Amino acid sequence: MKKTIISSIVGISVLGTALYAPNTNATQNNTCVDGRDRTKLSWVFNKPNDVTVSVKNNAPLCEAIDMYFSSYTLPDNYNGEGFRNNPTATPQTEYAHTKFTLKKGVNEPVNVVVDRPDECKHIQTDVYYPPIIRTVGPSGHPDILIGKIFSKTVDECAPVTPEEPETPEVPETPETPEVPETPVEEPEQEGRVDAGGEGKAEAPQVIAATGAGSLLTLGAITSVLAYAGTYLGRK
Repeated sequence: MKKTIISSIVGISVLGTALYAPNTNATQNNTCVDGRDRTKLSWVFNKPNDVTVSVKNNAPLCEAIDMYFSSYTLPDNYNGEGFRNNPTATPQTEYAHTKFTLKKGVNEPVNVVVDRPDECKHIQTDVYYPPIIRTVGPSGHPDILIGKIFSKTVDECAPVTPEEPETPEVPETPETPEVPETPVEEPEQEGRVDAGGEGKAEAPQVIAATGAGSLLTLGAITSVLAYAGTYLGRK
């Protein structure tokens, strides 16, 4: 009987301990982590220029973290070996980059895509903390999360034919309509022939005669001439 009571007490004690024991996983998930600690982050390359970054154990971040995802072109003589101590792997020239942020208190994965060089080029894509790096030398990035080299999949690049610029069309100049010439008629003039045989135009003499006064003056002149003729005839 005593053994049964003791066993019951022990069972209740164990059950109580299990009920009130702290949940280690829950504590870890509710505790924020520092995103600057790369050991707290994970990543997956979906494609050479497509990566997904997340926080391990789905833990929230204590502070927002900015990061870069850059693509680089490797030298054409890259020998296909690793990066370290490989003179053919550098220098790497940045082709494109994308800036992204792991938000504070958020533990959802972030998918990032960046433009990449042509498939006829060896490339490397890197996820790293600021500042942005334009050229990668033998020492690599000072603060990188992950970097990966992808060898070219096409041996030769397709030749690029430059497009000829289009010549702008010049509008045609409208033709000036021809103005018909207006004929100028010169008035006919009666002339006389002088000793040299050349005809010269004489201006018509116009005697203005108006009314009866003009008729009397003409008559008076005629009378004087007739009288003079009679007088000379008598002599």
